Amino acid sequence: MTLIFDNLISTVVAMTVVLILASVQLRATKQNIAGTSHYVTKQHTKQLSSWLQEDLGKIGKNMGDESVPVDTMVVANDDSTAKWLTKELVFERDSIGTGGNRVRVKVRYDVQKTGTRTIGGEERDVFQLARERKVGSDPWESAGGGAATLEYFDVDMLNKDAGLVEDPVEKLQSNPDTVRSVRIRFSVVPPFQNDQLPVSASRTNTVVAQYLPADPWD
Repeated sequence: MTLIFDNLISTVVAMTVVLILASVQLRATKQNIAGTSHYVTKQHTKQLSSWLQEDLGKIGKNMGDESVPVDTMVVANDDSTAKWLTKELVFERDSIGTGGNRVRVKVRYDVQKTGTRTIGGEERDVFQLARERKVGSDPWESAGGGAATLEYFDVDMLNKDAGLVEDPVEKLQSNPDTVRSVRIRFSVVPPFQNDQLPVSASRTNTVVAQYLPADPWD
């Protein structure tokens, strides 16, 4: 009987040790996944922020005062994400060749819903940003950039007091000095989610100041 009890105790102890080791291994795996996911998200955020600033910083470049550099701006108005979702943005600049010839370059951001993800414990829509370019009379074509999984993507035109300019395309047509800067807000969703992630999404707010009048104090 004593031998049986000894064997049972040994079995229980062994099983307990195995469970502890499995728990430690599972926790370490989750931490590794979270660390990798967080790093990838940070890199995607930095890359997206960098090329957006460069891209939007060229709005209206080499164009005369009589031209309107923002062609189209479509915001959502049909759901709760409307205030932070720019569905489409088309802006322009001129490229000047070695011979002095000007070619109009248009860039289009197209944002489409791709599904839903659990973010911070809540089910939310996620979006994909595609970037296209049109040079002169050539057709639109994919131009790289973009982002696969965004919680939101918002582009705002701001006035000299950093206030939001409503209907910027119309305002730019009547008074080009109305818009003084561009604000970009977006959120990148990690490729993997678990309870070890330090943040549920990487959120960024950047202002690109390019629109200065002849008199900056005006």
